[in-house]
Amino acid sequence: MRKTRNSNIELLRIISMLFITLHHFSLWAQGGRSDYLIAHNHLWSAFWSLFYLPLGDIGVYIFVMITGFYLGVQNVSIKYSIKKTLKIYAQV
Repeated sequence: MRKTRNSNIELLRIISMLFITLHHFSLWAQGGRSDYLIAHNHLWSAFWSLFYLPLGDIGVYIFVMITGFYLGVQNVSIKYSIKKTLKIYAQV
């Protein structure tokens, strides 16, 4: 049986990746600039340089929800879980 892809979930995953990328841009590329702006009392400019910072949390929450969605669809038994755990443990 062939499974079909859910394009809505894939789009949501792409959007969350974009949010996380914008968060990292705002944090690492604009962080030093915003510190300088805050120190020199240019708070409005500092606000706009850190505007995308909260999107990282939203992107991570979306990823967690997508993971829960896919895990919730599966029917997993104890035997399968133990088998998978031992397989991963053997690799480590």
